Amino acid sequence: MNFRSKKYSLMALTVPFEEIRSNVNNLNLTLIQGALDSVTYVLQNSELKEPTLWSEKNSEYFTSNIEIASGRDNFLIYLKKKSDLGNYNLNDIIKLTEFVRNYYDRLKV
Repeated sequence: MNFRSKKYSLMALTVPFEEIRSNVNNLNLTLIQGALDSVTYVLQNSELKEPTLWSEKNSEYFTSNIEIASGRDNFLIYLKKKSDLGNYNLNDIIKLTEFVRNYYDRLKV
């Protein structure tokens, strides 16, 4: 996998998310924000060859991984509905990553 040459699958980015999720109690906010900043940077500099196919193929993954902690998480409710319908794009995932980064302490269970 080589992020500089853009020869990678976006599924490779699930690794940092899984690491954060499984080590949530062992990481401080600075480490989490740094990891999510890196993911955001890679996503912002990525292009999908077949965006519609990618959305359809990954809809279940994103829908099942968006957890809504409270009714005040309108962005997450909105994004989960879009994802469930397969009507989302890479920009939505970038916004999700930024949302988690910015509100991580509040979202942490």
